[in-house]
Amino acid sequence: MLVDRSDLLSKKHFWPPFLAWVGDAPSAPGAFGVESDEAGPLARELLDESRWPVFTVPVRDGHRVHVVMRNLSGEAGFDYLITPPRGPAVHVAALDGHFAGPGLSWPDLAVRAEPAHLLLLLPAFGDAATPPTAVDRVADALTAVGAIRDQRAVAGELLAPTASGAHPAGTSPTTPSGATVRPARASSTTPTSP
Repeated sequence: MLVDRSDLLSKKHFWPPFLAWVGDAPSAPGAFGVESDEAGPLARELLDESRWPVFTVPVRDGHRVHVVMRNLSGEAGFDYLITPPRGPAVHVAALDGHFAGPGLSWPDLAVRAEPAHLLLLLPAFGDAATPPTAVDRVADALTAVGAIRDQRAVAGELLAPTASGAHPAGTSPTTPSGATVRPARASSTTPTSP
């Protein structure tokens, strides 16, 4: 069952496991000063196979990005989908041991006014053209959601290319829903064939 858990975005204990698991930022828990036993109950709740957390972020022109924690036994992962005001959803990224794109561009992330929304969407980042100010912007977002130290280090981890293939090079046009995307090296999806 899909369960809206947008309420968790304001909880300090949500961010360490999310950023460590989904954002591939192992230093995130330390940056929030959260001990693993403090985050344990929430982590178990997030991984419940009978209740898949969904987080929804309004983007522009009535479009929404839905982040689904796919708690399927043996096939767990995170799916990023864009839904236009009318029409079917477009699968933008999946993180489940590898990155499948196309992914979101930095301009799509940078327009996010809410720090929590920027951090929630950042794991689907698929843009090699990152401006020098990106680390500061992400570090500020980390501070806004409760990080108390090492924000720039965590921001660097979140923005770095990962072993999963996220943050690839290359550019492409927008998806049918209007989001600018960058195709992933391992992508099975293209902007014209979602």
